[in-house]
Amino acid sequence: MKERDFEIDVAATVARFPWVDGVFALRLSPEAKKHSDILTIAIVLQPYDIERLVQTHYALLAATDDYEVTGRILYVNGANPSPAPMARARPIVLHPVEREAAVRRRIDGRRGTSARPTIVVALRLVAELRQAQT
Repeated sequence: MKERDFEIDVAATVARFPWVDGVFALRLSPEAKKHSDILTIAIVLQPYDIERLVQTHYALLAATDDYEVTGRILYVNGANPSPAPMARARPIVLHPVEREAAVRRRIDGRRGTSARPTIVVALRLVAELRQAQT
């Protein structure tokens, strides 16, 4: 998948959440790009809490069906000062045509598979987190 398509897919997936305050592409040095555990996208959550982080994370996993994608995301607390990687980050802006293409990629990529088990696991985790907080 091309880098821009990856950015679009992530931004389009999380756009529906009101707590997502922004999605950014992290500008990386050539040395950083060679690293296997590279973070390439930052998602700013406002408010930032474990429930919203889990919902956002599992929505990405359900949409992409790819653990590698979710492992490349930096989740940022919008109420705190930005971490160092955000200093040179570029906002990801979606055009309507790009948003439609992202939806088509998700639909085409998910034919014959089901995101239901992933969503069930996410809902179970959120319920456990809520119970632990009480």
